[in-house]
Amino acid sequence: MKGHIYKFNKIVVGGNFCAMVYAYFMGYPIVYKNLNPPHKFDTIGDEESKLDKYRDFCLLLSLSGLVPCGHKAESIRIHENTLRISTGPASVTVIEFDSLLVFEPEQIDNIEPPDTHVDKTYEVIDWFNVRSGMRHDHDYLQTDSEFVRHVYFYPSDRIDGNHDKKDLASFSYISEENLKLFDYSPTIVKFKVLKTMKEAGIRGTRNGKNPLYPTSSMEPYKYRAVDIEPDRREVKIVSNSIYKDTEKLKFMNLVSEKEILELQGQCENKYLAKLGGKLIDGNGK
Repeated sequence: MKGHIYKFNKIVVGGNFCAMVYAYFMGYPIVYKNLNPPHKFDTIGDEESKLDKYRDFCLLLSLSGLVPCGHKAESIRIHENTLRISTGPASVTVIEFDSLLVFEPEQIDNIEPPDTHVDKTYEVIDWFNVRSGMRHDHDYLQTDSEFVRHVYFYPSDRIDGNHDKKDLASFSYISEENLKLFDYSPTIVKFKVLKTMKEAGIRGTRNGKNPLYPTSSMEPYKYRAVDIEPDRREVKIVSNSIYKDTEKLKFMNLVSEKEILELQGQCENKYLAKLGGKLIDGNGK
């Protein structure tokens, strides 16, 4: 509605998991320029998909009218006790607030510099298509280094239907100064992943019978070398600078996920609580 000014007591700013969970549990409106969903391998505990929860919260907040700008925000700026959110050419949404709960300061264009800077660390996900060595029993491997810390194997999206062929994703944690160095490039990630797979006993595709079996070898078949090729790289900052709270702004970027999840069940928005009852109490009551 052109010229309309929204008014809310508290507003959440951010598009990550903690921001979405907090907005949902507390029944607060949320604004963001960019969604920042968790990765497909992340879970709450050992089983519950964090990405599925995130998508549920996004949907329920939207259905409850608590995403006033939807996915259209192109810029977010603070002017005293108002947010001015550009949603397109000559289109601005104005929201008055009493308190702003900021989970991702970088989503606000005119945010004041942080009170304390920290060295930036990035979570780097390198996705690989596996060309040889797609069939094995491993879903996850871990190393003792922050470079190629985790390797997740998952059913390949490149193949339709039910199958047991896997592609993989490697997770590394790299400082800003190292991010552009060749020693931390997808090429070097590939070499370390191949080494990790080999050490785990993963082999390439079968390549005929072994002529040395059983006289001088206990392997009845020959195998090709494992072969993987880089598909894409995703980079996301995981370290947070420290911002100083003001009368109107409370910075939540250092609040732990555990603290946020402990707020479950505190929602005072009755419509939202009813709409998402199964998500709040876990049993649909």
